[in-house]
Parts: sequence; C-alpha cells; structure tokens
Amino acid sequence: MDQLDAAERLVVRSFRAWVKGIHENDHRPWNEAWNAFIQAYGTRQGKLALTWFVRMINVLREHSERTIGYHQPGCPCLGDDERAFVGVISACRAGSAVEARDLAASLVRAGGIGDLLGAAGQLALVLDWSISDPGLKAKLAEFDLSSMSPVSPVLN
Repeated sequence: MDQLDAAERLVVRSFRAWVKGIHENDHRPWNEAWNAFIQAYGTRQGKLALTWFVRMINVLREHSERTIGYHQPGCPCLGDDERAFVGVISACRAGSAVEARDLAASLVRAGGIGDLLGAAGQLALVLDWSISDPGLKAKLAEFDLSSMSPVSPVLN
C-alpha cells in the first residue's frame, strides 16, 4: 500500500471496510468508510465521493462472475482485485482509458464495464478536485447533496 497516494489508500481502506460490512452484515464498517471520506474531503465532496464509490461496489456485486478477493482492514498487502479496483480509478485519474477498461474487464462481465468505468471516472474527478480552487468549488456546489446520508450497499 506504500506505493499508493493518499486518495488511493483511502479507496482501498474503504473498499475493505465496505466488503467486510457486506460479508458480516454489519453497518459499522460502512460508517467507518463514510467517516473516512468526510474527514478526508469534507462533507459535500466526501458525500459525492462516497456516492460514486458505493456505485462502483454495487456494479461489482451485480456484474462480477467470481468472488472478489480482499484483505482485512489494516493489512499492509494489496491483493490483485484490490489493485484492479483502485487501478480503475487511478487510470481514470490519469486519463488512461485503455488501462481503465482492461482493469474493469478483470473485475466484471462485459455488461458491467461501462457502469464501472462511469462510476470510477466520476469518483476520480471528485478525488482530484481541489476544494481551494474556486472554479471547482463552484462545480461542487452545483450538486444537491442535502438529502444524502451514509449510503448502504444493495444487499443480495
């Protein structure tokens, strides 16, 4: 995990917490992820980031043909699926469409690639927004997030 930047580490930690919450049917790890995004990005940007993050998780759950591997929270290792999940977002942040698509294809069936890329692309934008930039701050203000609360995953 040392090779990841702060935003990527947040995504991996949140991914692990979210999956743990799903597997254990426990909302507390989801709250931890929620709080981590809010602490890192502030309320408005954190809510928006978490919305796209949860969308990625739900696409993964809906379109994956296999069990997605993950490490327990706190583990310093980075598994192949964790690397691919954060890699899709990182490739979107870098504008590497082919890499993002290849990584998405390693996680989901063909029918889910577009949805995963769409959510990852939106999350990438939010993670890279600088809240000190007035133009980007104005864009963020356009989103109506007043009705949002901690998002629960779609449980099958």
